[in-house]
Amino acid sequence: MVQRSRRGLVVAVVVQALFGLVEASAGPNEDSKLVVHLQAPAKTPCSQAGAAPACNGIVTAGDLYPPSTYYAYVLVTDADTLLGVAGAQFGVAYAPSSEAGVDVFGWTSCASLQFPEETWPENGSGNRITWSPETQCQRSEPGGPGTGVVVTVGFFYCAAYSADTLRVTVWPNDSAATVAACDAKEETVESPTVQHSPSHLGFAVFSSGGTVPGHNPCGQGGGN
Repeated sequence: MVQRSRRGLVVAVVVQALFGLVEASAGPNEDSKLVVHLQAPAKTPCSQAGAAPACNGIVTAGDLYPPSTYYAYVLVTDADTLLGVAGAQFGVAYAPSSEAGVDVFGWTSCASLQFPEETWPENGSGNRITWSPETQCQRSEPGGPGTGVVVTVGFFYCAAYSADTLRVTVWPNDSAATVAACDAKEETVESPTVQHSPSHLGFAVFSSGGTVPGHNPCGQGGGN
């Protein structure tokens, strides 16, 4: 019982530090994005080649089912190389009807801990994920030095029965999508008071033949 209580306290402190339950200040990831990247299902999904590509390798156009199914990765992109990424909070949006538009069959986190809402990964729900900032700070730059950190947050196993869009959105509880650096400072990617044009939240589009691209903001500037 004592060990469980201590573990709960540690988890609570980590979440408070990373997600603004203590006072948050502007972090180093002012240009960070949350995007969707489509890949064919794989046996080692979180570490497969292409799971966290450089900006120009992100795929946002998907075909319909049958026959196509996908791992739809949520990525943090354009993060700071020095202070990296230790957490993110976000939501998801897609057509809520079964076998009409996108159906999400499951979610797999690629982080150390996650704190999903009870209905996650249903349409309109949200999740918070974290890595240990001391031992698992995320700093990989798949495009090479100076191109920006890209982090694999996790993935939805999904298929689209008809044309639809799978979006990264704000976390519904506070209407904010955020990225936390490994010094515990948090950056708001989007909220009612923080907006970018084009948006720093990406989406994938599913269409017949997979010919319609979605929105990939990776590599784009600030543009408040």
